[in-house]
Amino acid sequence: MDGKESDCVTAAHICQESEHCTLLYENFKKTCGRESEQCKTLDGGYLCAALRESLKETILWNCHCNDPSKAECTEIWKSLFEDICIHDAQMNQVSAFS
Repeated sequence: MDGKESDCVTAAHICQESEHCTLLYENFKKTCGRESEQCKTLDGGYLCAALRESLKETILWNCHCNDPSKAECTEIWKSLFEDICIHDAQMNQVSAFS
């Protein structure tokens, strides 16, 4: 895969061509967006972590942004890799085992 193919905007367009990928990503965005009700509960955080895990099998998982000034690319990347909801659940999981 060359850099252009793994750009998050390109990956999102390719994802839209696959019903499976589209359903996974849309469900993840709807359930796990920063403003979602799911994000406000620990169980919701775990659900979002599981939904995010399912995205590993899609083209979106390896996407990146070569140009950080491309807002659309950065927005897609952050929705996948910087989701506060998921990080909170992972942090609680770590502290539970400490």
